[in-house]
Amino acid sequence: MKKRILISLLASVVAVAITAPTTSAFAEVTNPVKVTSTPQYVAMDSQNMYYFLLSEKVKFPNGTYWAGGNPDSYITVPCSNHSNDNKYKPDQRLKASINYNLGQVFGYYASDIMPYGSYGSYDQSGSSTQCYGFAEKLQSDYFGTDSSVQVGLKRVGNEIQYMDGTKYEPRIGDHLRFNDGVAGHSIFITSVNGNRIIYADCNSDGHCIIKWNQTAYLDNLNVNGHKRIDFVGRPMMVGDVTGDTIIDQADVTELGKMIVGNPTVAKCNLNYRSVACDIDGSGKVDSYDLLLLTRALNNNTTDYYGYLYQ
Repeated sequence: MKKRILISLLASVVAVAITAPTTSAFAEVTNPVKVTSTPQYVAMDSQNMYYFLLSEKVKFPNGTYWAGGNPDSYITVPCSNHSNDNKYKPDQRLKASINYNLGQVFGYYASDIMPYGSYGSYDQSGSSTQCYGFAEKLQSDYFGTDSSVQVGLKRVGNEIQYMDGTKYEPRIGDHLRFNDGVAGHSIFITSVNGNRIIYADCNSDGHCIIKWNQTAYLDNLNVNGHKRIDFVGRPMMVGDVTGDTIIDQADVTELGKMIVGNPTVAKCNLNYRSVACDIDGSGKVDSYDLLLLTRALNNNTTDYYGYLYQ
């Protein structure tokens, strides 16, 4: 680990020495965001999730009800008509949501970043409730950020795929959303073991009940009768230029095109990319960010980056 950090730091120093930053005319970060102190490799560690669950299960005991008006608490009796549901509302949130009217970006959908708003059960103030709100609350508690990207999913036979046909690989901390047209449901993944996932959810009974340690299998994914998968919500990753929640060569290529003012897809969200690509937090997206991302990818250290929050 020390070796990886040293390589990354040396790469940054060399990058500064050999080039003067070139800045894209449209890549100014008008509202620079902060980055979580927890890097991505720590968040993806099952041991980290284990210790998180120890405290979160005390905070939200199994079999209690996520209601009563305080999103950090619970009640011991079922909610009767959702008049006193807990509402999860962050102070401020960046959200790149699915928008099927914008067209695909590398096989994925993205829309404008919004200060509030979500998909599913929410009100005009941007508060989310019931199963959707509980999944967002757990995700925020775990990653330390309210900023998320929602990537479209589809079912092809027994396989869950991204919109470009790539197989969906679940991660701990994923917010999976189901939508059957009339009703939907959200779950929060706490463990992944091959084809099996373990998850937590709320309101599967229609009365806000909290349930932990539930098991499902991806090749026959059926959660409380919901089968139609809609999207996966994940925290915004520093370095994820294309918004597909994966940092790879496509991000380096697209960042280079951004800097010279020639992004691949005009409708790709520039607001999102301008914050995800500001690797050094300078308030600009420039050639220095490109060098940092390139060297981190080559040295396999992109998982040392954190997640975006505002």
